[in-house]
Amino acid sequence: TSAPGTWGAYRGAPLAHTCFAEGGQSSTGSLVRWVRDLVSGPGDDKISYQVLDDEAAAIPPGSDGLVALETWQGSRTPHTDPLARGAFAGLTLAHSRA
Repeated sequence: TSAPGTWGAYRGAPLAHTCFAEGGQSSTGSLVRWVRDLVSGPGDDKISYQVLDDEAAAIPPGSDGLVALETWQGSRTPHTDPLARGAFAGLTLAHSRA
């Protein structure tokens, strides 16, 4: 691994002379909660995750070119970097909550 004792790339696993990259994402739940809170507005009335799931399911793959780099809380794999930061690329004024 790039940092001993952490998740990352494993040489020799699962077979000798190969490399296996663990693909965990540290921020998935935190990012979904952040977006939900952001699009819900102020107050305690939060949009349900089910509503957001249903809206997302109606969007065709590709999201009209919107891509999320998921390193919002640093990167674990394939290179460990706690200072890495996430980003949205391809966001336009045509995008909406869904």
